[in-house]
Amino acid sequence: VSSPGTQRVTRPTDSRLGRGVVHDVATFAVGRRGAEIAGKIAQATSGDLYVPERWLDQTREPALGLPEGTFGEQVRSAFARYRALILVVPVGVAVRTLAPVLKDKRSDPAIVVVDEAGRHAIALLSGHLGGANQLAHEVAAVIGAQPVVTTAAEVLDKLALDLLGQEWGWSIENGTAVTRASAALISDEPMGGYQDAGEEDWWQEAPPNITRFESIAALLAAPVAARIVISDGVLPEVDPQATCVVFRPRTLVLGVGSVRGITAGELDDLIIATLDEAGLAPASVRELATIELKADEAGITDLAARHRWPVRYFSAEQLAGIQGPSGSSSIVRDAVGTGAVCEPAALLAAGATELIVPKARTQRATVAVARVARQSALGHLAIVGLGPGGPDDLTRRGRDALERAQVIVGYEGYLDLVRPWLGFKAYHGSPIGDEIERCSLALDLVERDQRVALVSSGDAGIYGMAGLVFELIDQRGASKLAARVEIVPGVSAAQAAAALLGAPLMSDFAAISLSDLMTPWSVIEKRIEAAAGSDLVVVFYNPASARRQSQLARARDLLLQHRVLTTPVGLVRNASRPGQAVTITDLDHLLDNQIDMLTTVIVGNSASVHIGDRIITRRGYPLVSPLSPTLPRQGGESSGP
Repeated sequence: VSSPGTQRVTRPTDSRLGRGVVHDVATFAVGRRGAEIAGKIAQATSGDLYVPERWLDQTREPALGLPEGTFGEQVRSAFARYRALILVVPVGVAVRTLAPVLKDKRSDPAIVVVDEAGRHAIALLSGHLGGANQLAHEVAAVIGAQPVVTTAAEVLDKLALDLLGQEWGWSIENGTAVTRASAALISDEPMGGYQDAGEEDWWQEAPPNITRFESIAALLAAPVAARIVISDGVLPEVDPQATCVVFRPRTLVLGVGSVRGITAGELDDLIIATLDEAGLAPASVRELATIELKADEAGITDLAARHRWPVRYFSAEQLAGIQGPSGSSSIVRDAVGTGAVCEPAALLAAGATELIVPKARTQRATVAVARVARQSALGHLAIVGLGPGGPDDLTRRGRDALERAQVIVGYEGYLDLVRPWLGFKAYHGSPIGDEIERCSLALDLVERDQRVALVSSGDAGIYGMAGLVFELIDQRGASKLAARVEIVPGVSAAQAAAALLGAPLMSDFAAISLSDLMTPWSVIEKRIEAAAGSDLVVVFYNPASARRQSQLARARDLLLQHRVLTTPVGLVRNASRPGQAVTITDLDHLLDNQIDMLTTVIVGNSASVHIGDRIITRRGYPLVSPLSPTLPRQGGESSGP
């Protein structure tokens, strides 16, 4: 079949992907020297870069040019669109530029200011909740600067009250009291605390000026400067003059059942009424749980999206094995395969043995509430392959691992893919290049008895984090820790690309990364030569980057020593993500296309052909004409990689 040259093929992506996702980091500069520094920072953070048009040639990274006089306008616009801003400008310029758009520390993004000599990285705004303190340290490490952090908790080595419970997903109900309570904590004034739900590990390192009380009434009556309450229950009225910070741990699981066609409003009304009657706080809801037959129930998914609650689905067989206090119904069993839904679902998801609220119902829906069981004292690490990035491409096992985790660790860009649907978790993100730090943090958290999910795109065992984790375990001499690590496979980039291109991997193939950061180019060349000479289909990962353009051309030359110019080639960029692009071309026209680190390249072999707008590698099945006698089958299917 003759090659069609190069053609771009549109394959639809899920329009929900990326909706509502805040961008990661943007770096701005105004001066020539600042533009050079900003380029280094943007490369390390994999974020967007903005510099004046006249200084675009000072950056090694792709940048967006700022027309003369638009710096302030562009920064204020970015303030609402990014999770963090890095400004390579004097502090005074940053303050005057941002003053009109500042709101509060609970919603403002992290702001880090770097001087144009690159000597200091200053955490200017949202040091704790926004993460500017940590970002200042990361920026300083990139450019060889001194991090400048001025928040009292850090400089005095005190508990950062506004970060308490963040790693477990706690939220603060009344943020206005945090500042006054933090001042009391920093000044060593007497404080009191009460907790009846959620993780209690923090008490082991609690400051000595915080006294724990056994009842909320005793705490409210105590003569202390400030109070801390950690509870999933509705609290009695507190004197407005009293300084009391209320933390809501994520401890409540809502098991739900419904008729087909239920609306989010109906479910919401039932849930709010049930929680109110039981004296439970909606802010402490951790997740919904129901039967997997409801995975396409719009009312449930809309409700979950409205409140940012994840949903856990169970099979009928799983639910049938759990007995709730309200018993089972033969009508329900005939309809869905199990006699009860809401109570067993709540118990299973919470890991509990009893409900705190048994089944409440309307004519169209049911709900039951369970409290999450205390986590095992033994930490656990799930290394999860996210697949291409969309929730529909994540395996059920991978989703379950993420939902069970207390803490999610990963590259910030990957965390942005899961935040919209995973909901409340403690997220620890970092830029590309910090792989060792990410894996080390994940292991540290596991050793502190946390349930952690470390995420990779594609499959974590293919150019992902899985191998590095075990290398670090070996380096630590902590071989027993390996037993607490679970590898959760995902859909690899090669698989995702192949599915969009057709069926190019039907025969033997080799996967080769063209990045020479970890492997010498001389070794990579030998691997390409071997694959080319043995007529393997070749999948190229990391084919090109801003600094690395020649390797793909060299790989093409090596392949052409054994293959014809018309050999089919497929290019897939951003598979299953916004901006997905699929290109069908051949070796002759390969280098005519824009190819970067987000592109997967699949080069066919002598058995690869174009059929329509797809690439197929013939497996060798003995196909016959419909008029010919049927031949006996030779070979057949086998379980591929």
